[in-house]
Amino acid sequence: MASLPHFLFAQSTKPRWLGRHVFGSVVVLQVAGDKLNHLDGAKTEFCYHPEIGVWMERASFKTVGEGDDEFSW
Repeated sequence: MASLPHFLFAQSTKPRWLGRHVFGSVVVLQVAGDKLNHLDGAKTEFCYHPEIGVWMERASFKTVGEGDDEFSW
């Protein structure tokens, strides 16, 4: 079980049986290789590794390098 920001998920698939044990908004994902997918097979941008944990893989993230700062003159 991992805690992730719920707003990152457009859809929420919580099995009925889980409602007896967990209250509130829950997103259930399944491990498919190193990726995490929704129970219906829809892909997410999350990955999982047993030694690292959960991380988000997103092409739109950019590392700020020297000179990329808006205050660089």
